[in-house]
Amino acid sequence: MKRFFLLLLSASALCACTDDPAILAPNSVDGPNNTNGEPHNVSTNGTPNNGGTTGAWNPGTGWISGPFAGGAPLPPANLAVTPQTFDVVIFGAGTGGTAAALQAARMGASVALVEETDWVGGQATASGVSTMDEGGFNNDAGIYGEFLAAAEAHYATAGKRIRQCGIRGIPCTEPQVGQLLLRRKLSEAAVTLFERSRPVAGRVETGRLVRVQAYQRNPSRILEFTGTVFIDATEYGDLLPLAGVDYRLGQSTSDALDATDCVQDITVAPIIRRYDQVPAELTFTNPPPGYGPAVEQKFAETVVATGGIDWEAQGWGAGYPTDWKTHVSYRATPDSARAGDSVVGDFDTITRTGVNWANDYPYSVADIETRRFEANCEAKLHTLQFLYYVQNVMGVPQWAVANDEGYDSPHNIQDNDCPGIGAEFDAIERHLNPLPYIREARRMVGVYTLKGSDIERRGGRTASLTRFATSIAVGDYAMDLHSCHSAADFESGLESAADLPEGFVGGPFQIPMEVLIPASLDGLLAAEKNISQSRLVNGATRLQPSTMATGQAAGALAALAVQRGEMLRDVAPALVQDVLARAGARLGVTKFADVPQSNPFWSDVEFVSGRGILIGKEDGTFGASDALTRGQAALYLARLFDLNVSNPPQTPSFGDVPTSHFAYAAIEAVRTAGITAGCGDGSNFCPDDALTRAQMATLLARGLGFSGAAPQGPTFADVDAGNVHYDNIEYLYSLGIVTGCRTGAYCPTDPLTRRQAAVLAHRLIVWDVDN
Repeated sequence: MKRFFLLLLSASALCACTDDPAILAPNSVDGPNNTNGEPHNVSTNGTPNNGGTTGAWNPGTGWISGPFAGGAPLPPANLAVTPQTFDVVIFGAGTGGTAAALQAARMGASVALVEETDWVGGQATASGVSTMDEGGFNNDAGIYGEFLAAAEAHYATAGKRIRQCGIRGIPCTEPQVGQLLLRRKLSEAAVTLFERSRPVAGRVETGRLVRVQAYQRNPSRILEFTGTVFIDATEYGDLLPLAGVDYRLGQSTSDALDATDCVQDITVAPIIRRYDQVPAELTFTNPPPGYGPAVEQKFAETVVATGGIDWEAQGWGAGYPTDWKTHVSYRATPDSARAGDSVVGDFDTITRTGVNWANDYPYSVADIETRRFEANCEAKLHTLQFLYYVQNVMGVPQWAVANDEGYDSPHNIQDNDCPGIGAEFDAIERHLNPLPYIREARRMVGVYTLKGSDIERRGGRTASLTRFATSIAVGDYAMDLHSCHSAADFESGLESAADLPEGFVGGPFQIPMEVLIPASLDGLLAAEKNISQSRLVNGATRLQPSTMATGQAAGALAALAVQRGEMLRDVAPALVQDVLARAGARLGVTKFADVPQSNPFWSDVEFVSGRGILIGKEDGTFGASDALTRGQAALYLARLFDLNVSNPPQTPSFGDVPTSHFAYAAIEAVRTAGITAGCGDGSNFCPDDALTRAQMATLLARGLGFSGAAPQGPTFADVDAGNVHYDNIEYLYSLGIVTGCRTGAYCPTDPLTRRQAAVLAHRLIVWDVDN
């Protein structure tokens, strides 16, 4: 693989560590949380100081272990083994892992959250991508929506906004603030956090992952976790190989990986700020190693000192190279170090931003599997080179790495320092990200693999999308691959270059529950970039809103499995969807203008919309108050009871429903199933007539196979035993599926509204799981 330069490094390692299995105080939002002057992190033989040096640890017989974490050495020998038991054990405290932990803990599960760094928030904080990458749907729901609301409240007290910080209207925070808010939520939910800890061995018994060992750096020990459910929410998918799960990486699967396959670029994306006076130690005196004309030219293709294109004046996407203020505006954030706020649309007033545009660095399968520390150090050096370019070539010396984000943490200084960069740049390096922005990871082979053709959106339309009745999350970003998008880079059998639309085409798409579950192992879920998906889909799901959504879903599924004593693959998707909808998470691809999230029927509408039972009207509304027609009811019932509509009779059964009618196949299906016999004398169906509340009760009861006498009653004053629908109404009432229209009354002749139909379907489907 072509690289901009080559760093010769000694044996490498990653680390993971923590002081105590308790929620630790967040890094300071007022300044660095470490003193300067700590020794450069190189041992006497020049190797990084983050691996074992006194022999090889061995977990013993029956464990799957090895240097899977990017070639990191095994822990030192003779470490104490500390048992830990939780209902749910989550590896990776990034966006997916944090959301999974919060959801599972809120449902009553005991939850351990195990993180290799000492940062919480992953790509949204530790990786510096603290401006959220939304795709236009503004999927601000569920725990992701909670996070944004907390950020907005935090900054409002200082008179700062969290949208339109720069040229994009996406939400924006500072990493230190994002971490602070997430740590507060974890503490409130009583999640137990183990920091600076990475998984090193897994134990599978009778087809189920039952224990995982993790190496913790401080105190130095082996944590042995026993759990009912384990969740891999690491940035790289590091738990997958330790569980013996098949996975994809590059174009290959884990049984035949090609080390040279490319994966998406990574980026060391620090936060920089405009100082009134740059501290001397943050100013470059000399160029970093490897800096030269070729590197400089690469940066100049994106941003230049003079003659750059001004997107502020000429509009988004006006061309390359851009000018400096356009580059600054791309990942602009609030600035807690200054009073007031920047001015919307005036990029010259921006004083803090992320560096994530010109400094992408190529990555390969080998870089994830066997040489991760070296590759990440190369990417870090590439970013240092860009910062030198900014100060010394761009001519903006007042801009330098921010020294108040808290990135100079114990993990970053003690375990993440790159010996090949040199002590001269230590003061700057310690303020770079503790974690690169990882766009692509190992991808589990799951019960279902989400493919590019499933989420294809052309011209912003969603008509070609695959609709998943088991939807547990909604993404909305374009299929955006940072490199590795030539025809040869696509995975044979899953997709091709033809599945990648021209241009940057976003729009909502559904993510089914099956992508969280391994094809053949129980006790494990994926919740981050490692869900079961193709490389192309990964380009659309790797963003903060999507990973938080899949993480929240994994947490709900895990907690339900614990509560019900069921295998993960045996938990009904409807139960997961019920939990998520009630928690404000999105399942469907439409935001209905007449059913905002504040509407009391929102969770019911989201539930049925996500499952495809009622999907709204062409004008973008749900028609919540509209009467449900008998024709629409037939579609609803066919979907609700999963009737076969693929082979309707060629001759219509009803005189008023020709084969060309939109509901023809569904009407014939409900007739064949014995749910309806038509209207009047049975020769017609009356598809345009409004369905009454009493009629729907009878149709639902027949769909459930009920044909007996009322189990109780009379319950409602306006439905006595002489009413033709009496038995069915009382039956559904006894199940908790129908209720009255007001105290003591059912209103049997009132038209059934579409929102009422949503409520009935939601209740019936959840009830049906255990009945």
